Amino acid sequence: MKHFEDGKLHDELQWVDVAVHACKLLNAAEDVIFLTPAELIAAKDMVERAENDGLEIITIPESVKAKIVGLKDFEGNPIRDLGEYKFEWNNSFKFKFISEKI
Repeated sequence: MKHFEDGKLHDELQWVDVAVHACKLLNAAEDVIFLTPAELIAAKDMVERAENDGLEIITIPESVKAKIVGLKDFEGNPIRDLGEYKFEWNNSFKFKFISEKI
C-alpha cells in the first residue's frame, strides 16, 4: 500500500478486499494513518499533526477508504483514518478545572 501514490502497486493490491486486508495488517504492525489524496489536500493541518506525532502517511484510494471506515485491525485496534485520528487527537486533551476562589 505504501506505493499506491507512485503507481507501483502489485496487481492484486488493486483489488479492494485485498487492500483492506493489507490495511488491517499494516495498522496492527506500524504507526500509520490512511488518507486519500483529497484528504491530504483538504486537511493539511491534521496531516501535519499526524506526521509530528510520528505517524506514517499511507495514501489509499477512495474505494478502500469507504471499506475501512469503522473497521478494526487484527489486534482489535481501530484502523486509523482521518476521522479516527481526529477522535484520538481530540481525546488526548485532559482538562483540569481549578476553583475560581484562589
